[in-house]
Amino acid sequence: MKKKNSIVKQDLSDEQLVKKIQSGNHENFNILSKRYEVKLLRYIFKYTKNLQLAEDILQNTLIKTHKNIEKFNLNKKFTSWIYKIAYNETMTYLNKEKKNKKVLSLDNNGQIEDELFTPHDIESLSVNAWLKQELQNEMQSSIKKLPKKYRKIIYMRFIEDLSYQEISQSLNLPVSTIGTQIRRAKKQLLDIILSEQNLKS
Repeated sequence: MKKKNSIVKQDLSDEQLVKKIQSGNHENFNILSKRYEVKLLRYIFKYTKNLQLAEDILQNTLIKTHKNIEKFNLNKKFTSWIYKIAYNETMTYLNKEKKNKKVLSLDNNGQIEDELFTPHDIESLSVNAWLKQELQNEMQSSIKKLPKKYRKIIYMRFIEDLSYQEISQSLNLPVSTIGTQIRRAKKQLLDIILSEQNLKS
């Protein structure tokens, strides 16, 4: 019976689980945290580029989420709420570390700007800009583990700096397909990097 109840709980929406937690059934928070911990770790890692730090911030995020879950408005979307907490926890740490220091930040076009650190600077560290920077350094071995079609498209986009249209013409594929493949390639590459970082820790 206990196993059956567990399966039923897994089928509940986030908001339904939160409602149960707010009613005193706090064991349901374990289900919620398992749903989000990997996604949130990837999200935080995008900003920190350090797995151990990302894991620490993730734990702080889950602790703060559990602590404040009684205040959650069930008419709102839980996903947006927990990601906002993760973002705030990440920004709090990064601002503390970089406060009043000069840093090199990347804008959304991958351009380097020398300016005072602000939350906007961190937010501008998009996955695209990050890849353009890191592909030149430590990620070559990770790229080689991608499927051939994704490896090729990553090189064309981030090493050769070709536009979606140029890649489309080169591979004779629709621009929409190129966009989809690039998104999938970036996701797989991040999975590989996280796995490698985990093995090293």
